Amino acid sequence: ILGAYFVAQELAHGKGTTQFHFDHKKTPNGIPDKFDDLAIYHERKTTYIQVKYSNDEHLHVLSKDDFSNSSSCDLALFDLFKTWKALHNPECLWRICLAWDVPLPEDPIQPLLIQLPASQGLLPGTTCYQFNCDILWPEHGEVSSSLRTLRKKSRSINRTEFKNFLNSLVIEVNCPKST
Repeated sequence: ILGAYFVAQELAHGKGTTQFHFDHKKTPNGIPDKFDDLAIYHERKTTYIQVKYSNDEHLHVLSKDDFSNSSSCDLALFDLFKTWKALHNPECLWRICLAWDVPLPEDPIQPLLIQLPASQGLLPGTTCYQFNCDILWPEHGEVSSSLRTLRKKSRSINRTEFKNFLNSLVIEVNCPKST
């Protein structure tokens, strides 16, 4: 349904040259494609979107655990970074659209996130966040101890490159449950 929404939006704005790929792997062999749900190719930019849903039976709240390891949500930051690194160019936008609730105030992810203005949402009524790299991985410091797996893997990651990744990634929650 989300893909149909974006196609209709492009057609309504007279952008008939926009191309879409749905559920299509774009990374070379051996590199996970964690943004394979939807790719929107505009004339001058590409938007890669990963979608995760919940429903009335399986409600989900955004949490630190969702990004800390390769859990059932499959959103480990180090895997997302691998995909970004393989596909990145300056004209790319990266978004995770989640039909999940906003994180609880006491969740360890809270200090790691910056809430973005409402105008940053692709969909009405959503809340958007970005990771604050300077909190998550302080310059001349180590990755937050709450992200143990990323902390271990950070030894092989360039912090500046990782910060560029985090600055390009938007997490959009409260998407419609039928995405």
